[in-house]
Amino acid sequence: MALRSALQKQYMTLLSHWPVDPLRPNLSFPDSLRRRVEQELGATYPPGSGSPPPVNAGTKVEAGSKFNEEYEKRQLNALSSLLEDRYKKMYPITDHILMPKSQPDYYNKLLEELDVAPKRSWFGRQLNSWKGWIRLK
Repeated sequence: MALRSALQKQYMTLLSHWPVDPLRPNLSFPDSLRRRVEQELGATYPPGSGSPPPVNAGTKVEAGSKFNEEYEKRQLNALSSLLEDRYKKMYPITDHILMPKSQPDYYNKLLEELDVAPKRSWFGRQLNSWKGWIRLK
């Protein structure tokens, strides 16, 4: 049980540092992973309390639930490697990839669009949708 709480604490620490997705504010990866961790490893404690909730809260872990320590450790390693950009540092992206000869400014336009998209109004989104259907050049 102590191992489960230690793993759960590590998950919650990682998820507290996870960046917010501006394109999908209603669909949060950390929230969905928190629900999975609560289901697999037990209920989370209220922030700052440091103690388990009352027994009658209905958050007990089932006695027969399967727990795979090695799997959970691999999951934590994968999450931490994504959070600290381990693979981005290990395999840097070159200009040859970022500026293909066919469309050298493709990725710059994509980044600009990703910056503008969350701030766009409903009318702007609809207009952009129609522009996608009707290509005027």
